[in-house]
Amino acid sequence: MPNLTINKELEKLSNDIFEFNKVFADYSGVTFNTHAYNIVKKGIEELKKKAQSLPQTAAKSDFEKFVLRHIKSCLEVQEIYADYFSNPQTKHTIKEMIDKMLGDGTYDYAEKTVKDLPFRDQWEKIHSIKHLRLNIVRNDTPEARSLIEGMIPDFKKEMLTLGKQLGFIPQEYDFEFVLLPPFGNARSNFRIEVNRLELNPFSFVCLKEGNRYRIQPARAYLETAHELLGHGGHNQFSLQMPKCLQLGGMNIANLASKPIAEGLALDRENWGVEYLKKIKEKIKLDDEELKSVLIDNDIRVSESTWYPYYTVLKERELVEEGFNAKEYMREKGFPFYFYRDTRWLPQMHITQAVIELAYISGLKHLKNTRKRIKEELGEQFVTQNEALINKALATGNWAWDVYSDFVLWYLKEINRGK
Repeated sequence: MPNLTINKELEKLSNDIFEFNKVFADYSGVTFNTHAYNIVKKGIEELKKKAQSLPQTAAKSDFEKFVLRHIKSCLEVQEIYADYFSNPQTKHTIKEMIDKMLGDGTYDYAEKTVKDLPFRDQWEKIHSIKHLRLNIVRNDTPEARSLIEGMIPDFKKEMLTLGKQLGFIPQEYDFEFVLLPPFGNARSNFRIEVNRLELNPFSFVCLKEGNRYRIQPARAYLETAHELLGHGGHNQFSLQMPKCLQLGGMNIANLASKPIAEGLALDRENWGVEYLKKIKEKIKLDDEELKSVLIDNDIRVSESTWYPYYTVLKERELVEEGFNAKEYMREKGFPFYFYRDTRWLPQMHITQAVIELAYISGLKHLKNTRKRIKEELGEQFVTQNEALINKALATGNWAWDVYSDFVLWYLKEINRGK
Protein backbone atom coordinates (compact mmCIF):
# COMPACT_ATOMS: atom_id res chain seq x y z
CA MET A 1 0.00 0.00 0.00
CA PRO A 2 1.17 3.59 -0.62
CA ASN A 3 2.79 5.39 2.32
CA LEU A 4 0.19 7.91 3.57
CA THR A 5 2.20 9.33 6.48
CA ILE A 6 3.63 12.83 6.76
CA ASN A 7 6.42 14.33 8.87
CA LYS A 8 5.78 16.24 12.11
CA GLU A 9 6.12 19.76 10.66
CA LEU A 10 3.56 19.12 7.94
CA GLU A 11 1.33 17.28 10.38
CA LYS A 12 1.33 20.32 12.67
CA LEU A 13 0.26 22.53 9.76
CA SER A 14 -2.39 19.98 8.75
CA ASN A 15 -3.84 20.06 12.27
CA ASP A 16 -3.84 23.87 12.26
CA ILE A 17 -5.72 23.86 8.95
CA PHE A 18 -8.25 21.40 10.37
CA GLU A 19 -8.94 23.69 13.33
CA PHE A 20 -9.07 26.80 11.16
CA ASN A 21 -11.62 25.19 8.83
CA LYS A 22 -14.05 25.06 11.77
CA VAL A 23 -13.63 28.81 12.21
CA PHE A 24 -14.02 29.45 8.48
CA ALA A 25 -17.20 27.33 8.37
CA ASP A 26 -18.71 29.59 11.05
CA TYR A 27 -17.63 32.70 9.15
CA SER A 28 -19.08 31.47 5.83
CA GLY A 29 -22.58 31.71 7.34
CA VAL A 30 -22.07 35.34 8.45
CA THR A 31 -19.94 36.93 5.74
CA PHE A 32 -21.52 40.30 6.61
CA ASN A 33 -19.84 40.18 10.05
CA THR A 34 -16.77 42.40 9.80
CA HIS A 35 -15.28 41.05 13.02
CA ALA A 36 -15.51 37.48 11.72
CA TYR A 37 -13.95 38.58 8.42
CA ASN A 38 -10.99 40.13 10.21
CA ILE A 39 -10.48 36.91 12.19
CA VAL A 40 -10.42 34.66 9.10
CA LYS A 41 -8.36 37.16 7.11
CA LYS A 42 -5.70 37.15 9.82
CA GLY A 43 -5.91 33.35 10.14
CA ILE A 44 -5.37 32.84 6.41
CA GLU A 45 -2.38 35.19 6.39
CA GLU A 46 -0.76 33.36 9.30
CA LEU A 47 -1.35 29.92 7.82
CA LYS A 48 -0.01 30.98 4.42
CA LYS A 49 3.19 32.22 6.12
CA LYS A 50 3.53 28.88 7.93
CA ALA A 51 3.09 26.98 4.65
CA GLN A 52 5.65 29.19 2.88
CA SER A 53 8.21 28.87 5.68
CA LEU A 54 8.15 25.08 5.88
CA PRO A 55 11.61 23.60 5.26
CA GLN A 56 12.04 21.61 2.06
CA THR A 57 12.34 18.45 4.15
CA ALA A 58 8.69 18.92 5.21
CA ALA A 59 7.45 17.81 1.80
CA LYS A 60 9.93 15.29 0.42
CA SER A 61 7.69 12.33 -0.43
CA ASP A 62 5.10 12.40 -3.21
CA PHE A 63 2.31 12.14 -0.66
CA GLU A 64 3.66 15.02 1.43
CA LYS A 65 3.82 17.15 -1.71
CA PHE A 66 0.15 16.36 -2.43
CA VAL A 67 -0.81 17.37 1.12
CA LEU A 68 1.06 20.68 0.88
CA ARG A 69 -0.52 21.40 -2.52
CA HIS A 70 -3.92 20.72 -0.97
CA ILE A 71 -3.28 23.07 1.94
CA LYS A 72 -2.11 25.92 -0.29
CA SER A 73 -5.08 25.44 -2.64
CA CYS A 74 -7.58 25.51 0.24
CA LEU A 75 -6.08 28.71 1.69
CA GLU A 76 -6.10 30.41 -1.71
CA VAL A 77 -9.78 29.61 -2.21
CA GLN A 78 -10.70 30.75 1.29
CA GLU A 79 -8.78 33.99 0.76
CA ILE A 80 -10.60 34.82 -2.49
CA TYR A 81 -14.00 33.79 -1.07
CA ALA A 82 -13.59 35.97 2.04
CA ASP A 83 -12.27 38.90 0.03
CA TYR A 84 -15.14 38.72 -2.47
CA PHE A 85 -17.95 38.52 0.08
CA SER A 86 -16.58 40.71 2.87
CA ASN A 87 -14.17 43.25 1.39
CA PRO A 88 -16.00 46.23 -0.14
CA GLN A 89 -12.90 47.03 -2.21
CA THR A 90 -12.56 43.52 -3.67
CA LYS A 91 -11.16 43.29 -7.16
CA HIS A 92 -12.36 39.71 -7.70
CA THR A 93 -15.39 38.90 -9.85
CA ILE A 94 -18.01 36.27 -9.04
CA LYS A 95 -16.92 34.28 -12.10
CA GLU A 96 -13.28 34.29 -10.96
CA MET A 97 -14.28 33.22 -7.45
CA ILE A 98 -16.51 30.36 -8.67
CA ASP A 99 -13.84 29.00 -11.03
CA LYS A 100 -11.14 29.17 -8.35
CA MET A 101 -13.36 27.50 -5.77
CA LEU A 102 -15.02 24.79 -7.89
CA GLY A 103 -12.79 24.25 -10.90
CA ASP A 104 -11.65 26.02 -14.06
CA GLY A 105 -14.57 26.68 -16.39
CA THR A 106 -17.30 25.98 -13.80
CA TYR A 107 -19.12 29.27 -14.41
CA ASP A 108 -19.30 28.68 -18.16
CA TYR A 109 -20.23 25.03 -17.63
CA ALA A 110 -23.11 26.01 -15.33
CA GLU A 111 -24.30 28.56 -17.87
CA LYS A 112 -24.24 26.02 -20.70
CA THR A 113 -26.07 23.48 -18.53
CA VAL A 114 -28.91 25.90 -17.83
CA LYS A 115 -29.06 27.18 -21.38
CA ASP A 116 -29.24 23.62 -22.77
CA LEU A 117 -31.71 22.15 -20.27
CA PRO A 118 -33.04 18.86 -21.72
CA PHE A 119 -36.68 19.87 -22.12
CA ARG A 120 -37.58 16.77 -24.15
CA ASP A 121 -36.30 14.49 -21.38
CA GLN A 122 -38.08 16.59 -18.78
CA TRP A 123 -41.35 16.15 -20.67
CA GLU A 124 -40.81 12.40 -21.03
CA LYS A 125 -40.22 12.13 -17.29
CA ILE A 126 -43.50 13.89 -16.56
CA HIS A 127 -45.42 11.59 -18.90
CA SER A 128 -43.70 8.37 -17.92
CA ILE A 129 -45.52 8.24 -14.58
CA LYS A 130 -48.85 9.69 -15.64
CA HIS A 131 -50.49 6.31 -15.04
CA LEU A 132 -49.33 6.39 -11.39
CA ARG A 133 -49.96 10.00 -10.52
CA LEU A 134 -53.51 9.48 -9.29
CA ASN A 135 -52.47 6.44 -7.25
CA ILE A 136 -49.79 8.15 -5.17
CA VAL A 137 -50.99 8.70 -1.63
CA ARG A 138 -49.50 10.12 1.56
CA ASN A 139 -46.94 7.85 3.12
CA ASP A 140 -47.28 9.19 6.67
CA THR A 141 -50.39 7.12 7.41
CA PRO A 142 -50.03 4.24 9.90
CA GLU A 143 -50.45 1.69 7.09
CA ALA A 144 -47.76 3.21 4.87
CA ARG A 145 -45.36 3.95 7.70
CA SER A 146 -45.53 0.36 8.99
CA LEU A 147 -44.85 -1.00 5.49
CA ILE A 148 -41.81 1.26 5.12
CA GLU A 149 -40.43 0.47 8.57
CA GLY A 150 -40.85 -3.23 7.83
CA MET A 151 -38.58 -2.85 4.78
CA ILE A 152 -35.76 -1.05 6.62
CA PRO A 153 -33.80 -3.99 8.18
CA ASP A 154 -33.40 -5.88 4.88
CA PHE A 155 -32.80 -2.62 3.00
CA LYS A 156 -29.99 -1.62 5.36
CA LYS A 157 -28.40 -5.09 5.18
CA GLU A 158 -28.58 -5.05 1.37
CA MET A 159 -26.89 -1.65 1.04
CA LEU A 160 -24.17 -2.58 3.55
CA THR A 161 -23.40 -5.84 1.76
CA LEU A 162 -23.24 -4.21 -1.67
CA GLY A 163 -21.18 -1.29 -0.37
CA LYS A 164 -18.55 -3.63 1.05
CA GLN A 165 -18.42 -5.82 -2.05
CA LEU A 166 -17.89 -2.84 -4.34
CA GLY A 167 -15.38 -0.97 -2.18
CA PHE A 168 -17.73 1.90 -1.36
CA ILE A 169 -17.35 1.33 2.40
CA PRO A 170 -14.84 -0.61 4.58
CA GLN A 171 -15.44 -4.29 5.34
CA GLU A 172 -15.79 -3.84 9.10
CA TYR A 173 -18.39 -1.10 9.08
CA ASP A 174 -21.88 -0.40 10.37
CA PHE A 175 -23.97 2.72 10.86
CA GLU A 176 -27.11 4.01 12.53
CA PHE A 177 -30.15 4.14 10.23
CA VAL A 178 -32.92 6.63 10.99
CA LEU A 179 -36.09 7.14 8.96
CA LEU A 180 -36.94 10.80 9.46
CA PRO A 181 -40.44 11.77 10.62
CA PRO A 182 -42.82 13.11 7.95
CA PHE A 183 -42.54 16.73 9.10
CA GLY A 184 -39.83 19.35 9.51
CA ASN A 185 -36.72 19.26 7.36
CA ALA A 186 -36.95 15.80 5.79
CA ARG A 187 -33.94 16.11 3.47
CA SER A 188 -31.79 12.96 3.52
CA ASN A 189 -28.34 13.44 4.96
CA PHE A 190 -25.40 11.56 6.44
CA ARG A 191 -24.24 12.85 9.82
CA ILE A 192 -20.46 12.45 9.72
CA GLU A 193 -19.78 13.07 13.40
CA VAL A 194 -22.32 10.51 14.67
CA ASN A 195 -22.09 8.01 11.77
CA ARG A 196 -25.83 8.22 11.13
CA LEU A 197 -27.89 8.03 7.94
CA GLU A 198 -31.08 10.09 8.17
CA LEU A 199 -33.30 9.13 5.27
CA ASN A 200 -36.12 11.23 3.88
CA PRO A 201 -39.36 9.22 4.41
CA PHE A 202 -40.72 10.56 1.11
CA SER A 203 -38.00 8.68 -0.77
CA PHE A 204 -40.35 5.72 -0.24
CA VAL A 205 -43.32 6.47 -2.53
CA CYS A 206 -46.64 5.00 -1.42
CA LEU A 207 -49.15 3.85 -4.05
CA LYS A 208 -52.67 2.57 -3.46
CA GLU A 209 -53.67 -0.04 -6.03
CA GLY A 210 -57.15 -1.31 -5.41
CA ASN A 211 -57.38 -2.20 -1.74
CA ARG A 212 -53.62 -2.68 -1.31
CA TYR A 213 -50.72 -0.34 -0.61
CA ARG A 214 -47.41 -0.64 -2.43
CA ILE A 215 -44.14 1.04 -1.47
CA GLN A 216 -41.91 2.07 -4.35
CA PRO A 217 -38.37 2.54 -2.90
CA ALA A 218 -36.40 3.62 -5.98
CA ARG A 219 -35.56 7.07 -4.60
CA ALA A 220 -34.53 5.52 -1.27
CA TYR A 221 -31.90 3.41 -3.04
CA LEU A 222 -30.47 6.45 -4.81
CA GLU A 223 -30.44 8.68 -1.73
CA THR A 224 -28.80 5.94 0.34
CA ALA A 225 -26.20 5.47 -2.38
CA HIS A 226 -25.52 9.22 -2.30
CA GLU A 227 -25.47 9.70 1.47
CA LEU A 228 -24.18 6.38 2.86
CA LEU A 229 -22.01 4.96 0.05
CA GLY A 230 -20.93 8.46 -0.97
CA HIS A 231 -20.45 10.69 2.09
CA GLY A 232 -20.33 7.83 4.60
CA GLY A 233 -17.75 5.84 2.69
CA HIS A 234 -15.74 8.98 1.91
CA ASN A 235 -15.56 9.73 5.61
CA GLN A 236 -14.52 6.20 6.59
CA PHE A 237 -11.74 5.83 4.02
CA SER A 238 -10.41 9.30 4.87
CA LEU A 239 -9.94 8.61 8.59
CA GLN A 240 -6.47 7.23 7.84
CA MET A 241 -5.43 10.53 6.27
CA PRO A 242 -3.91 13.66 7.85
CA LYS A 243 -6.51 15.77 9.63
CA CYS A 244 -6.82 18.38 6.88
CA LEU A 245 -7.98 15.61 4.50
CA GLN A 246 -10.66 14.13 6.73
CA LEU A 247 -14.36 15.04 6.55
CA GLY A 248 -15.15 15.56 10.24
CA GLY A 249 -15.01 18.84 12.11
CA MET A 250 -16.73 20.71 9.25
CA ASN A 251 -14.01 19.66 6.79
CA ILE A 252 -16.76 18.27 4.55
CA ALA A 253 -17.73 21.90 3.93
CA ASN A 254 -14.17 22.96 3.02
CA LEU A 255 -14.65 25.13 -0.07
CA ALA A 256 -11.91 23.77 -2.34
CA SER A 257 -12.87 20.15 -1.65
CA LYS A 258 -16.65 20.62 -1.58
CA PRO A 259 -17.00 19.71 -5.29
CA ILE A 260 -15.11 16.45 -4.70
CA ALA A 261 -17.29 15.50 -1.72
CA GLU A 262 -20.48 16.10 -3.70
CA GLY A 263 -19.12 14.71 -6.97
CA LEU A 264 -18.19 11.45 -5.25
CA ALA A 265 -21.67 11.15 -3.75
CA LEU A 266 -23.23 11.69 -7.19
CA ASP A 267 -20.85 9.08 -8.63
CA ARG A 268 -22.24 6.57 -6.11
CA GLU A 269 -25.76 7.68 -6.96
CA ASN A 270 -25.08 6.87 -10.62
CA TRP A 271 -24.11 3.37 -9.52
CA GLY A 272 -27.46 3.22 -7.74
CA VAL A 273 -29.26 3.89 -11.01
CA GLU A 274 -27.52 0.96 -12.67
CA TYR A 275 -28.38 -1.23 -9.69
CA LEU A 276 -32.06 -0.33 -9.96
CA LYS A 277 -32.07 -1.72 -13.50
CA LYS A 278 -30.96 -5.08 -12.09
CA ILE A 279 -33.53 -5.26 -9.28
CA LYS A 280 -36.56 -3.68 -10.89
CA GLU A 281 -38.58 -6.91 -10.74
CA LYS A 282 -37.67 -7.46 -7.09
CA ILE A 283 -38.91 -4.03 -6.04
CA LYS A 284 -41.86 -4.14 -8.50
CA LEU A 285 -40.68 -1.23 -10.61
CA ASP A 286 -42.48 -1.29 -13.95
CA ASP A 287 -40.82 -0.10 -17.16
CA GLU A 288 -42.39 3.36 -17.07
CA GLU A 289 -41.44 3.90 -13.42
CA LEU A 290 -37.88 2.85 -14.16
CA LYS A 291 -37.80 5.16 -17.18
CA SER A 292 -38.91 8.05 -14.99
CA VAL A 293 -36.20 7.32 -12.41
CA LEU A 294 -33.51 7.08 -15.10
CA ILE A 295 -34.53 10.33 -16.77
CA ASP A 296 -34.82 12.09 -13.44
CA ASN A 297 -31.30 11.05 -12.50
CA ASP A 298 -29.97 12.26 -15.86
CA ILE A 299 -31.51 15.71 -15.67
CA ARG A 300 -31.87 16.41 -11.94
CA VAL A 301 -28.45 18.02 -11.56
CA SER A 302 -29.11 20.13 -14.66
CA GLU A 303 -32.51 21.22 -13.33
CA SER A 304 -31.10 22.08 -9.92
CA THR A 305 -28.41 24.31 -11.50
CA TRP A 306 -30.97 26.90 -12.62
CA TYR A 307 -31.65 28.64 -9.30
CA PRO A 308 -28.02 29.00 -8.18
CA TYR A 309 -27.03 30.17 -11.67
CA TYR A 310 -29.87 32.71 -11.74
CA THR A 311 -28.76 33.94 -8.31
CA VAL A 312 -25.27 34.47 -9.71
CA LEU A 313 -26.72 36.57 -12.56
CA LYS A 314 -28.61 38.71 -10.05
CA GLU A 315 -25.37 39.08 -8.11
CA ARG A 316 -23.72 40.37 -11.27
CA GLU A 317 -26.53 42.91 -11.69
CA LEU A 318 -25.85 44.06 -8.16
CA VAL A 319 -22.08 44.50 -8.39
CA GLU A 320 -21.28 44.99 -12.11
CA GLU A 321 -22.22 48.40 -13.45
CA GLY A 322 -24.39 48.13 -16.55
CA PHE A 323 -24.95 44.38 -16.36
CA ASN A 324 -28.55 43.39 -17.17
CA ALA A 325 -29.49 39.75 -16.55
CA LYS A 326 -32.48 39.85 -18.90
CA GLU A 327 -30.51 41.25 -21.85
CA TYR A 328 -27.58 38.95 -21.12
CA MET A 329 -29.77 35.83 -21.29
CA ARG A 330 -31.60 37.07 -24.38
CA GLU A 331 -28.32 37.72 -26.22
CA LYS A 332 -26.91 34.34 -25.12
CA GLY A 333 -29.92 32.50 -26.55
CA PHE A 334 -31.49 31.26 -23.31
CA PRO A 335 -35.04 29.85 -23.46
CA PHE A 336 -37.68 32.59 -23.22
CA TYR A 337 -38.96 31.48 -19.79
CA PHE A 338 -35.66 32.32 -18.11
CA TYR A 339 -35.52 35.95 -19.17
CA ARG A 340 -39.21 36.86 -19.53
CA ASP A 341 -39.16 38.49 -16.09
CA THR A 342 -35.96 38.85 -14.08
CA ARG A 343 -37.34 41.29 -11.50
CA TRP A 344 -38.22 38.70 -8.88
CA LEU A 345 -35.68 37.87 -6.21
CA PRO A 346 -33.51 34.76 -6.27
CA GLN A 347 -34.63 31.87 -4.07
CA MET A 348 -31.27 31.53 -2.33
CA HIS A 349 -28.48 33.65 -0.96
CA ILE A 350 -25.44 34.09 -3.20
CA THR A 351 -23.18 32.26 -0.71
CA GLN A 352 -25.49 29.25 -0.89
CA ALA A 353 -25.71 29.51 -4.67
CA VAL A 354 -21.97 29.05 -5.20
CA ILE A 355 -22.02 26.03 -2.85
CA GLU A 356 -24.88 24.48 -4.84
CA LEU A 357 -22.80 24.70 -8.01
CA ALA A 358 -20.40 22.21 -6.36
CA TYR A 359 -22.72 19.38 -7.45
CA ILE A 360 -22.43 20.01 -11.17
CA SER A 361 -18.70 20.77 -11.03
CA GLY A 362 -18.00 17.82 -8.72
CA LEU A 363 -19.63 15.25 -10.97
CA LYS A 364 -17.52 16.58 -13.84
CA HIS A 365 -14.34 16.14 -11.77
CA LEU A 366 -15.29 12.54 -10.92
CA LYS A 367 -16.03 11.68 -14.56
CA ASN A 368 -12.73 13.20 -15.66
CA THR A 369 -10.84 11.26 -12.97
CA ARG A 370 -12.44 7.97 -14.00
CA LYS A 371 -11.52 8.79 -17.59
CA ARG A 372 -7.89 9.41 -16.59
CA ILE A 373 -7.76 6.09 -14.72
CA LYS A 374 -8.92 4.25 -17.82
CA GLU A 375 -6.52 6.11 -20.12
CA GLU A 376 -3.43 5.82 -17.90
CA LEU A 377 -3.93 2.38 -16.33
CA GLY A 378 -5.90 0.62 -19.06
CA GLU A 379 -9.31 -0.92 -19.42
CA GLN A 380 -8.16 -4.29 -18.05
CA PHE A 381 -7.00 -2.66 -14.81
CA VAL A 382 -10.35 -0.90 -14.47
CA THR A 383 -12.29 -4.14 -15.06
CA GLN A 384 -10.24 -6.13 -12.58
CA ASN A 385 -9.99 -3.51 -9.81
CA GLU A 386 -13.46 -1.98 -9.43
CA ALA A 387 -13.48 -2.10 -5.61
CA LEU A 388 -9.92 -0.74 -5.37
CA ILE A 389 -10.77 2.18 -7.67
CA ASN A 390 -13.90 2.97 -5.67
CA LYS A 391 -11.82 3.03 -2.49
CA ALA A 392 -9.14 5.24 -4.08
CA LEU A 393 -11.78 7.73 -5.23
CA ALA A 394 -12.98 8.03 -1.61
CA THR A 395 -9.58 8.33 0.08
CA GLY A 396 -9.13 11.91 1.23
CA ASN A 397 -11.21 15.07 1.01
CA TRP A 398 -8.89 16.68 -1.52
CA ALA A 399 -9.01 20.10 -3.13
CA TRP A 400 -10.40 19.74 -6.64
CA ASP A 401 -7.10 20.63 -8.34
CA VAL A 402 -5.15 17.95 -6.42
CA TYR A 403 -7.73 15.16 -6.31
CA SER A 404 -7.25 13.53 -9.71
CA ASP A 405 -3.44 13.56 -9.44
CA PHE A 406 -3.58 11.90 -6.02
CA VAL A 407 -6.02 9.17 -7.12
CA LEU A 408 -3.84 8.26 -10.11
CA TRP A 409 -0.68 8.24 -7.96
CA TYR A 410 -2.40 6.08 -5.31
CA LEU A 411 -3.54 3.49 -7.86
CA LYS A 412 -0.22 3.44 -9.70
CA GLU A 413 1.65 2.87 -6.42
CA ILE A 414 -0.56 -0.11 -5.64
CA ASN A 415 -0.25 -1.46 -9.17
CA ARG A 416 3.54 -1.09 -9.01
CA GLY A 417 3.69 -3.08 -5.80
CA LYS A 418 1.76 -6.07 -7.17
